[in-house]
Amino acid sequence: MNRLMEVDDVKIIMGILLNQYKIPFEFQKVGASAVFEVKMFGVKIIYLDGQSFDRKATDGWHIGWIHPDYDTNKTRSTIVWTLMRGGYFHYIHNNYKRTFQSMLREGWDRLVIEERLRSFKDDPKYNYFRELNIDAKKLSGAYLLSIDPGFFDFLME
Repeated sequence: MNRLMEVDDVKIIMGILLNQYKIPFEFQKVGASAVFEVKMFGVKIIYLDGQSFDRKATDGWHIGWIHPDYDTNKTRSTIVWTLMRGGYFHYIHNNYKRTFQSMLREGWDRLVIEERLRSFKDDPKYNYFRELNIDAKKLSGAYLLSIDPGFFDFLME
């Protein structure tokens, strides 16, 4: 049986993903909910437990919504993809090159491509990028980096 995601669980995941790279974040409890703000990347991760948020608090930010019924994997994925939209992978790539290379070898290269394709859907504004990523699925991450060093750095909205 899966247990419910709690605020402290989200705080641990955020700490693991950010503290090792010296990326600060702020935590604010809002009733039963919480906001994790990563100013460096313009990201707010919002643990939403039955409370609505004022749109003004989220305008202009990359928002990742976490709900109590999420499991650890879904929570971590939501956080990573939201951070990536703000430049997280670019930051790691430029400041922790060996870590970045290791992440790609461990499968993040394929995960990034799949997430891009999932988010592009069939929207015509992504036609070029969709085809680029479909073609990239046939190549190794190391080769992609050799021909396009920033290929895995960003995730578009």
